[in-house]
Amino acid sequence: MVNLYCDGGLDKVCYVFEDCAPVVIDLPSETTNNTSEYLAVIRGLEAALRLHWKDLTVLSDSQLVVRQLSGEYKIKKPHLAKLNTKVKALAKEFNTLEFCWIPREKNLAGIELDKIKESK
Repeated sequence: MVNLYCDGGLDKVCYVFEDCAPVVIDLPSETTNNTSEYLAVIRGLEAALRLHWKDLTVLSDSQLVVRQLSGEYKIKKPHLAKLNTKVKALAKEFNTLEFCWIPREKNLAGIELDKIKESK
């Protein structure tokens, strides 16, 4: 299993595969935190598929996103439902895909985004 750390901010998303360099992507415009959290997961899953990694654990500090993707929470916002559908479509390409919540201080992607904020 490969660990994929994901995090999103208002204008950037980041994903990090364990023992690899972080990837930070600028968003074209500011968005909501939950939207950017979903976009980080989507970009990370797309990268994993390009690398032919089919067994993945997605680690995020967004309880909402993790619980919506795990089916524990209902999705009330239509724009999040579309993003959830995109993740579910990508999920079909994996042999094993788990979504796990982790605290912010253990999220390698979140730590990277914090470094960028601090350097401004």
